[in-house]
Amino acid sequence: MSSRAVTGRLRRLVLPMAVTGALAGALVAVPGLSRAASQPGWRVVAVLRENTSQLNGTLLSNVAATGPDNAWLAGTYCTNSDCKRSTLLVQHWTGKAWQVIAVPTADKNSATEYSAAGVAASSAASAWVLNDVGTYQKYSTNVLHWTPKGWGTPVKFPAALTAVVAPLAKRAWVFGANAVGTPYAATFNGTKWSQVTVPVAGNSASATTAGNIWVIGTAASSGAIGIMKFNGTAWRTTPLPSLGLSSSQEAVATGIAAASTKNVWATGYIMDTSVEIDPPSKPFLLHWNGAKWTAIKVPKLPADSIWANVNVTQDGHGGAWLDATTIALSGAQQGYLLHYSGGAWSRVTAPAVAGDFTEPGALTWIPGTRSVWGAGEDSLVQPNLNGYPAVVLKYGA
Repeated sequence: MSSRAVTGRLRRLVLPMAVTGALAGALVAVPGLSRAASQPGWRVVAVLRENTSQLNGTLLSNVAATGPDNAWLAGTYCTNSDCKRSTLLVQHWTGKAWQVIAVPTADKNSATEYSAAGVAASSAASAWVLNDVGTYQKYSTNVLHWTPKGWGTPVKFPAALTAVVAPLAKRAWVFGANAVGTPYAATFNGTKWSQVTVPVAGNSASATTAGNIWVIGTAASSGAIGIMKFNGTAWRTTPLPSLGLSSSQEAVATGIAAASTKNVWATGYIMDTSVEIDPPSKPFLLHWNGAKWTAIKVPKLPADSIWANVNVTQDGHGGAWLDATTIALSGAQQGYLLHYSGGAWSRVTAPAVAGDFTEPGALTWIPGTRSVWGAGEDSLVQPNLNGYPAVVLKYGA
């Protein structure tokens, strides 16, 4: 995992816990959480294991969809036993199966610690993938574009790019920061890339149209969380509500999801910086109603702290899904999927196949439905030398 990005492989403890075989998360009834509506729940729909097209040690960190018959996954996987070499992984959902898309030679079997930092799509014929190929203090990201002719020539940017949106087939934006933390952004107009000055170093981005693009990250002016919006002409930051931070707390932005100009969700976590190892932290959720942001209280998770991979997506009918992975003081870990709808919360344990827990790492709503794709790692009790298999999750039909 690159220390300059909030997504990627995270800390791990392998514990002598019983192996489970659950294929769907069970709803947890706790104070403040309501029972979800009766419909197909979360389950594992694909597992990437050794002796298939990928090795273990696979990390699926990004997912994007344009409809029920088109979705894209991006991640990385190990190509040797000690995981010191890795390859970019891209898969495409056709409506019937996940198909591996071969990546350019330059993004295969490298000693560089690759990190798929973003994926976006406007159709089955146009998808974008960010591949972090930088080294320590030398930031660099390959931007790959998939078209009916295959991959175009990768474009390398001198920055750690961590977010991408593609509101149109020939229109894309990328966001991140350079080596000194200055916001970095560029846009593709169908012919060429142009760097753009923006006020926020983006960690996550979302767009419904070319004139409704949202980015969350770190504001250059304050070093605190910042959210900016593009209205088709200019970028503007939006005032944020108080998160009630104490002098020893810090808020980190990790995800944003736009459903419309009047319905946008943003998330991250609040960390206690006074604790050096496994600092206590908790997710936060913000909602934009077209005029202002409101902070929504997230119910306490049954553990002492959370990992940094908190993601958010809309649910297709006014609400939102979050994911979070917790670690207790005892060392026990668990992944969760949280649903906010109609002013109430529900929570499920992330489904796992044959491990102690699944660490969800990406979420995206499937347009035109009430369904959601998810992706992450299934953390086995006894992983082989190549690490942990990746899992693809789905909610709804």
